Amino acid sequence: MQYPRVLALCALLLGQVSPIITLSLSQPSDSGLTLWYNTELFRAEIFDLGNAEDLQRRCSLFSGPASGSVSVSSASQIKSNEIGCQITVQDGGVYKILMTVENGEFVTSTIATLYVNPWPHDLPGLVQAEDANLGNSVGYVDTTPGNSGGQYTRDDDLDIEKTLDIGGGYNVGWVAKGERLSFTTLNAMGFYTVVFRVAAEYPGPKIMKLTGYDNRLLASVQFNYHSGWQSFHNVTITNVKLYGYIEQIDLEFQTDGINLNWIDFIYQGDINSVNGFHQVDYAVNCGSTTSFTNFDGTKFQADFYGTGGKFHYSNVVIDAPMNHLYKSEVYGNLLNYSIQVPTGRYALTLYFAEIYHTDIGMRVFDVSVQGNKIIQNLDLVATVGSQKAYIYTDNIDIENDTFELELQGIVGNAKISAFQVVHLCDIPSDPQYNQVHGTISGLGCPP
Repeated sequence: MQYPRVLALCALLLGQVSPIITLSLSQPSDSGLTLWYNTELFRAEIFDLGNAEDLQRRCSLFSGPASGSVSVSSASQIKSNEIGCQITVQDGGVYKILMTVENGEFVTSTIATLYVNPWPHDLPGLVQAEDANLGNSVGYVDTTPGNSGGQYTRDDDLDIEKTLDIGGGYNVGWVAKGERLSFTTLNAMGFYTVVFRVAAEYPGPKIMKLTGYDNRLLASVQFNYHSGWQSFHNVTITNVKLYGYIEQIDLEFQTDGINLNWIDFIYQGDINSVNGFHQVDYAVNCGSTTSFTNFDGTKFQADFYGTGGKFHYSNVVIDAPMNHLYKSEVYGNLLNYSIQVPTGRYALTLYFAEIYHTDIGMRVFDVSVQGNKIIQNLDLVATVGSQKAYIYTDNIDIENDTFELELQGIVGNAKISAFQVVHLCDIPSDPQYNQVHGTISGLGCPP
């Protein structure tokens, strides 16, 4: 079911001495803005304001999809130094809104480009590559102008061609390293098996990275198929964790030469139990003497497990689904956690946020698990910014019945907000599950 999306446009008017009114759109960028059902603010500057009360302000639809339905009305409670209008959009597509101001003698206008996507993709389900979000550098990244395949009208630069794959339809191609597809999803919380339908012509490893909210790594995907641009294969990743809300999922191509037909998100089970696995074995609210229960039901225990650190608490607000989890932290030059767990393969999640420093270079540290360095020279401010969540995920093997986590300060103190380990399965004997299944490390479990 689709619902109307309401967009409020407001423009800031600034006065300068000039006989002509000059209006220029300063936000969003030239590529426009990808919209869903939320309200976005457009800013413009109007020079030589004169008597603001004498200005006439108008908004109208300049162009849009033939099937689209748009109503434009004046926004209420417009101040004397503002121009605004309310746009209700019924269908997805590329819309251009004409914003005009007039003082009785001079008329000037500018056009705002709006990329309005269809309703978010429902997960679990199949997502077609050609249905990525609209707008180059906004809903996707394509480094070459125009649609190289010339198929599937989108009015943008995404390269799309007809596919010879089973089921027909279209695929995205002409992929270059660093390009990206973004999909806004309405997903059910839980663990997913994610299947990528891919093809390639040339030999050599092909690598893609799937990320979610706050650039949280969901999966690192690698394959070596190269039997032709239209010879598609499935690459399967298991135990991908989604949190159950409207979330933008990004697929970044880290090598050239990949054709993508679709991505299938298959629900495995709820966040706490999948096929008898996935019960959270340990979740620790680092630097806190009290426990915290997350919205998905995971209970992060009070921190009685670590050595070498001091506790710190702050009321800072982190823009993340588990904001409260980042209010506490443990910090120190050398932090160690050692927890007894059964031998097996585990999903590891580490939660970080810089809630003290605001400048780059004030805190740099390494992170090791099971004696192996997994993060080197981590500077949270440089990586994501101050008061921003940084989440690291990986699958790890524990072979000595002990989970070992070490954080070593390089500049200043190391720190961590929380961590959790989730049992996935026994360590598989089949080597294929150490190659193309899993997350960063490539470690997965048999289906």
